[in-house]
Amino acid sequence: MLDIYKYTEFHKFLTDAWKEKRSRNRAFSMSAWARQLGLENSSPLSLAFAGKRALPKKYLPQIIRTLDLDVNQAQYLEALLDLWRATTPEQRLLYISRLKDLAPGEAFNGQIVDEFKYLSNPIHGAILEMTDLKEFRPEPQWIQSRLSFAVTLQEVSETLERLHQLKLLKADATGRLVKTHKHLTTEQDVEDLGTQNYHKAISELAAQAVSSQDVNSREFNSYSFNLTKAKLPKAKAMMREFINDFLKECEAQPGEGDETFQLSLQLFKISK
Repeated sequence: MLDIYKYTEFHKFLTDAWKEKRSRNRAFSMSAWARQLGLENSSPLSLAFAGKRALPKKYLPQIIRTLDLDVNQAQYLEALLDLWRATTPEQRLLYISRLKDLAPGEAFNGQIVDEFKYLSNPIHGAILEMTDLKEFRPEPQWIQSRLSFAVTLQEVSETLERLHQLKLLKADATGRLVKTHKHLTTEQDVEDLGTQNYHKAISELAAQAVSSQDVNSREFNSYSFNLTKAKLPKAKAMMREFINDFLKECEAQPGEGDETFQLSLQLFKISK
């Protein structure tokens, strides 16, 4: 029997559950399971296995019955489906937290909750980079006073704790907080709600900086131009290469920086 509490994605559990049933009975086809669930054909199951479309929730009782899940497992499966169908970062975090609560003991990897929060809020990257400042002090009050956007002391404290839990910060031999990674990035050209929320938040901070920061401490450029579809992949590659070259040339060594900056490059269509 599969351990449902090891899964964080509904379609992966559904696929493995069908494979397990089929391993016990080679004649048990996808169409056979579709009939048991009350589906007209196997297409909805096939799309669900591929992670392309969520099954309607009305079929959940039949899935629970055919997999012989107990009450807690059934609730966990429902939370998996809700997570898959979530459309906002807030909904996604809600259902991830519910999965963590339903899983017995340490069965569920709760780190996914912290990873999602990390991606969703730019305070994590800001504090992570501030640890390299030459005057950095690992005190919530000092960090709060040096951030250019409003945060509470509780948010700062929780962020420091989360960065430790994710093993992104550690104390060196002298007790100074140091980063464990030079720079973090997400998988390119892959949609993710946490990443989307992060970029939305960064864009809001950029909008504030235009009017609140002195022109000598910021740089904003924006150009409208035409681009062929064939050149778009090259344009994106050049932007990524620029960022790498820029950081190699301009980033201060640990313990030498005076201020923490945010670099954002924007390229998007303004025609339709």
